[in-house]
Amino acid sequence: MALARLVERIERTLYVHYEDSFVYFFEPNFEALPPELLIKLFQYLNPSDRSAAALVCRSWYDAFRYIEFQRAVRLHIHDIEFVDNGHPLNKLMTSFRYFTDVRITKVVFGNKSEFWSEFGDGIEELTLDNCVIWKHKLVSILKYMPRLRRLHVLNCPDLFKAWKLIENTTVTWNLIMPELRHLSLARNNRFQNFHFDYLVQLAPRLDSLDVSECFSSIEARQRVLMLNHILEFVRATCDRLRHLFLAGTPIDNVFLRGLADIRALSLRSLALMVCEKIPTNEPGIIDLLRAQTGLTHLDLSKSLALNDYALIQISRSIPQLETLILNRCWMITDYGITAIKSLVRLRHIDLTNCERITDAGLVGGLFTHNRRNVRKLYLGLLTNMSDAALTKVSFEFCDLVVLDLGGCSNSINDLSIQYIFYHMTKLQELNLDCCAKVSAKSSRLGAVSCCW
Repeated sequence: MALARLVERIERTLYVHYEDSFVYFFEPNFEALPPELLIKLFQYLNPSDRSAAALVCRSWYDAFRYIEFQRAVRLHIHDIEFVDNGHPLNKLMTSFRYFTDVRITKVVFGNKSEFWSEFGDGIEELTLDNCVIWKHKLVSILKYMPRLRRLHVLNCPDLFKAWKLIENTTVTWNLIMPELRHLSLARNNRFQNFHFDYLVQLAPRLDSLDVSECFSSIEARQRVLMLNHILEFVRATCDRLRHLFLAGTPIDNVFLRGLADIRALSLRSLALMVCEKIPTNEPGIIDLLRAQTGLTHLDLSKSLALNDYALIQISRSIPQLETLILNRCWMITDYGITAIKSLVRLRHIDLTNCERITDAGLVGGLFTHNRRNVRKLYLGLLTNMSDAALTKVSFEFCDLVVLDLGGCSNSINDLSIQYIFYHMTKLQELNLDCCAKVSAKSSRLGAVSCCW
């Protein structure tokens, strides 16, 4: 009965008089579809198509405002004068939209803006990248965001240059953000311990910290002091800290040894760069990897000292791993890569620029069992990979969404491209940069296949 009432609701019958008779027409009443069904249909559209569909009628617009769809849209404000009467803020201030993800790049913050009081209540993620901002302006912005969950302050040197240890005591800076879970200070070289302490104290429930690519251009003594300060923070919050990102930040074996000795630390995500040669006596990286058995995301990009032994320990100690990134780990050979055959839950594999890996390593590590779970595979700049191995990839990884083969000039040709597009029907992104053996005809065929 419920189904019959639904059909009656959305079906609209027209009887048109034509040449002394009535002709029956059926016209579906799509605007009367239930919101649950509209939301399900909208899930098959990309954000731009959903925005266009929202202009059809009020019910479609209401479905477009579903919170999960709003989280898939990012407002990016780039290189403008941040004033309410200027473009594009003057248009945004009169709109009925709200944004959960806001990214601002190369903006100089000046006078007070009503933008934050208007949209701040719905913002869950804020990124300030290469902006000119100072402490009291940052605090005045954050106070309008009670739902903020992720804060990224990237490459903002002026913030820390103007931020003094002793400030005017007549100004109150008390601010607590109970929903803030992730803080990123990546690509900032000049922040000090009191800057760091103030920002982490804003978030009493912080469980994710990103200090990637920091402290690379400061004195070694100051870098060691800051790393020790961060290590103390990890010790103090080890019961709730689950994600730690140090990719591109120079760290030594002493720091890794300190992390490994925190017995209560149980991370889900870890990113770091192993710069020094792994010592045979008390190797910090090996003990750390053995201790963090619950990791699902591991990024060791640019770890030039990472060797096969470390990769074997990863394969033995971290069975739940879903993301493994070994970009530019030049010491990894076929012997080490063969060990990842035991990581059966991998969904994201990055072996870009691991130049010592050949077909033998790929066959032994990647093709040993069903890899249907893998969605992203990066094999760029593997100059020792042959076209036979690439053909094997097209057979074994049929459910790939992203495939990076940039710089693999020895293995990419028209035939291998045809194999890829025939078997990988779910592929959305394919990188073929610097693949000189691919003809224009195959490229056009691939573009048509992806669009279809």
